[in-house]
Amino acid sequence: MKLQSIALIILVLSMALTTVPLQASAESDLEPLIRLATQARDHINVRLSQLGDIPDETLRLYEQGVSETEALAEAVAQNDVSSARLHFISAMKAFKQVSFKISSLSSSAPTFSALTDVSRLKIMIDRMEQKAETLKAIATKNNVTLDFTELDRLIDAARQSLQEGNSDEAIKILSSAREFLAGAHNSLREAADQKSYDRAKLFVEKHIERLNLLIDRLEKEIQAYEGAEDLYEEVTGQTSDIRPSDLSAQVDDARRMLVTLKETTSEGKLDEAIGVLKSLHHLIVSIKDSLTEH
Repeated sequence: MKLQSIALIILVLSMALTTVPLQASAESDLEPLIRLATQARDHINVRLSQLGDIPDETLRLYEQGVSETEALAEAVAQNDVSSARLHFISAMKAFKQVSFKISSLSSSAPTFSALTDVSRLKIMIDRMEQKAETLKAIATKNNVTLDFTELDRLIDAARQSLQEGNSDEAIKILSSAREFLAGAHNSLREAADQKSYDRAKLFVEKHIERLNLLIDRLEKEIQAYEGAEDLYEEVTGQTSDIRPSDLSAQVDDARRMLVTLKETTSEGKLDEAIGVLKSLHHLIVSIKDSLTEH
């Protein structure tokens, strides 16, 4: 699944599924914002997955950035330029803070192999448990099903090994727990990506009927224009610059494109749907402009 494509389809839909004609400037204004925010989110996620322990404040800032990125996508879908830019600024600010904190952690945090002091290992286990609880809360909030049983077992085992005086075993177990946390973090990100994908697909499906109605309306307008053209020729002895038969052929093309859009959407091929939707949008605007100008 391509996140950039998901962002693009929400952007294109917002441009194509409102009134005709639509604001052509929305894409050029907002596409860079949603693409940059998404790329920043993914970059930060990779860096976080490489850490053994992530402070709650750092994780909170990351989730704030993710939420602002989702809000950005929603604003783009509504063609709300002002809100989209505010959400973009908030998302990038949060990700910048996370990046700074990651750099600080990377340069100062000790490795597991260096944590031979019992009290420091205990702190590490407690923080690992807190991180697990935070991820559980995030999973619950977003209706994501993740089994944390193994992580709970690892934390209990690390604590038990430490109580028995086996620091080396506790460090080894904590390394396994760190890998589990990284995997859980990635799973939550993938779930968020899937949610965005599903929302984009639902958005297309919701407006396919609207596109069909727009095409029906254009067809009726062309039929009305055809009658007016006959009367114009009868009165003036001249023909108009536009041929209704040409417009009818364009409407037929639009209907074929709508069928293709339905097929690609039902198959989940949103990348292809983007191209079809853009072309269909331009064709509908072209037909509408022809009728309006003549």
